[in-house]
Amino acid sequence: MDALRVDGRYALRRLRQTPVFTAVAALSLGLGIGVNSAAFGVVSSILFRPFPAEHSEELVDVYMRDAGGFEYAPMSYLDLQELRAQNEVFVDAVGA
Repeated sequence: MDALRVDGRYALRRLRQTPVFTAVAALSLGLGIGVNSAAFGVVSSILFRPFPAEHSEELVDVYMRDAGGFEYAPMSYLDLQELRAQNEVFVDAVGA
């Protein structure tokens, strides 16, 4: 613990000797953290917000499984039309 205290004092002493470097380092660190936080906030609000629909808690994902067992295989528009035609459970089906 003593070595950590000595290293900390040495680092602060060196930073006081080079004020321009210290200012640039602090500014770039603050700017980087701020930009990262802002970008995460925007992405988080877009990806994790609830879907704007009535009764959104009743929405479900329907996906295809290909012959190899790969789930979440792409669903074509014709597959979506067939799902709508054979639907006996859901109110409606939409694709994205």
